[in-house]
Amino acid sequence: MEIYVKNCSNVRGGMPLTSFEVLSEEWQGDSLVLPFGEQGEEQHKVEGWTDLLFNNSYPDVVRGCPTTVHVAKVRQGDNVGFLVWGGNYGVRIGGKGGWGQALVWVEEVGDLPTSVQKVVNSKQASLS
Repeated sequence: MEIYVKNCSNVRGGMPLTSFEVLSEEWQGDSLVLPFGEQGEEQHKVEGWTDLLFNNSYPDVVRGCPTTVHVAKVRQGDNVGFLVWGGNYGVRIGGKGGWGQALVWVEEVGDLPTSVQKVVNSKQASLS
C-alpha cells in the first residue's frame, strides 16, 4: 500500500509517497478515538481529512473536510504497528479546532478501540 499526503494547511509540507506492507484486514469508519500524550492520558477523536474538491457540495479547500479514516496492521522496514490514515490531507486529531498529521502510528493494538481491534487482528495470526 502507498500513501501520499498533499502539502496543505492541515499538514505543512505533506508527506511523500510512502510504502507499507499490509498485514491485516483494513478497518474504516467516520472516526475513532485514540489515546495521546506520554501516558495516553488524553483521548482525541481522529478523522480522515481531505479537500473533497469534487465530492463535496460545499468544498473548503483551505481547511479541509472530514472523510473516512482507515486502520490496518502494517510493516515498514523492521517496524510493525498499526497505521491510522485518512484522506489526501492526512488525518485531523480533535476535529476542526485540533491539529493535523500525515498519519498516526500506533504501537500497541490495545490502544485501538475494541471494534477496530477485531478487524485488524482478523488476519494477524496467519500474517505475522
